[in-house]
Amino acid sequence: MFMEDTLLQRLIGHFSKLVEKYTISNENAVCCDIKKIYKNELRKKGLMFVSGNVHFKGFTFKCVYIINGGPMGGRSELECRFAFDEAPEKLEYSFYDILNVIDQQDFKSYSFPYILSEKEMSAAFKYLCDGFDRYYEKICTLSLDKVKRRPLLSNLLNDINEYYGQNIFESKSKGTENVSLAFKISWFCNVVYSRFCSDAYLNYLEGDYKRAIKKYSRIKHLTLYEKRLLAFMKDNIGSACRAIDDELNSMKKARTVRKSRGEPLAIIIGTLLLLPAFGALYIALYFLFLHFAYFDALYVACPSPIIAVLPCLLSSFSLSYVFRRSIYKTFFRKKAQNLLSFDSIINGKWVNRFFLVLTDIIVVVSTLLIMFTVNCNLTFRENGFADKSDILSISGPLISYDEVEAVYHVNARINDFGNRVEGQSYVIVLKDGTGYDLFNYTSVDITREEILPILERENIEIKNIDVLPEKISVQS
Repeated sequence: MFMEDTLLQRLIGHFSKLVEKYTISNENAVCCDIKKIYKNELRKKGLMFVSGNVHFKGFTFKCVYIINGGPMGGRSELECRFAFDEAPEKLEYSFYDILNVIDQQDFKSYSFPYILSEKEMSAAFKYLCDGFDRYYEKICTLSLDKVKRRPLLSNLLNDINEYYGQNIFESKSKGTENVSLAFKISWFCNVVYSRFCSDAYLNYLEGDYKRAIKKYSRIKHLTLYEKRLLAFMKDNIGSACRAIDDELNSMKKARTVRKSRGEPLAIIIGTLLLLPAFGALYIALYFLFLHFAYFDALYVACPSPIIAVLPCLLSSFSLSYVFRRSIYKTFFRKKAQNLLSFDSIINGKWVNRFFLVLTDIIVVVSTLLIMFTVNCNLTFRENGFADKSDILSISGPLISYDEVEAVYHVNARINDFGNRVEGQSYVIVLKDGTGYDLFNYTSVDITREEILPILERENIEIKNIDVLPEKISVQS
């Protein structure tokens, strides 16, 4: 089992025990049950959240530990919700929805994302239960009185309809499927829950009302609670204070870990450590392809091993993500525990699998790229040279040395824009006016050392000119 799963299993186990202990200690609680919700309920795969349902007379107090809140939600988040037994709509209400009705002066935080340890879980759970105990009588009254509960439902429906810009519940009566309606409600809830993991809400928790107001003002379709919170901050901007103690501010702790840039630094370190290994692999492949494919050639003018740089970087970067946890332990010992815990709740097992598969793909593609690039060359043999400048060419036409008019040593060339580009080069010119600029295949020094002696043995003349005549068509 992956180490990251072990932390989540510990947190889930600890959460379940806390729910059971609280149920036993609360004389008003009837019973409790623990329910796990999966992305794939049939196969029990992709655990999304665990709900600790404490049942009371008339309603259920749900402590919810969110493992994965999806692309918008938080990770390892603890919050609570309420479901009333006699409510025909079967909707769940957040603590913030309840506060809209029972206490509009309470703006404390009742959600705790990015819990990294059992200690943080215990502190957050106690805080939620203390808040619930404080409002227990009022919540009981809501559960027994349909009239008092009516504003609760009305507020939630208004928030949902305002978010979608239409009355989605009227649409249902006109033929919209129940499944579609349930999805829309679920989507709305996820959006709202995600805002309690945002920088705007964190600014509010830290007492930075000015920044929080600025960020909340940009959000479209604020809920009733968020509108009240925004008004509260504007009214109290001169006496702003923290809404929660730093010890309970799990979001701030997570931001501190994220700002330490441990992950990107670990990836850079891993990439640098893996570069020599992948460099040795790709350069070895380069020379192996060159040797076995052209062992009988006099000389092969092809791109240098520098072509392996990009494959080395991509392969090292991809595989370094798999070894990031080992790098935390080796190079970041003082903050390794926080980095490992944060990594465990943010990255699941699929991350390692994804990057392992990605590395395999990169290695295969890079190997093929090197093979085709090595094959893109001019091959000099005893009876002539083969033009394999097309990267997909298998053999290429063999050009006899008798077809060569001369080799031109030029001082400059004219580019496509008609400008003179300084730089020496050797160009093999055929009798039909076709030219092969060896600058495209190898350096001038190597041309002098390796290729010119071959051509001189065939009595091919070397001519010195300033630039090539326009009548010569150089192969690209």
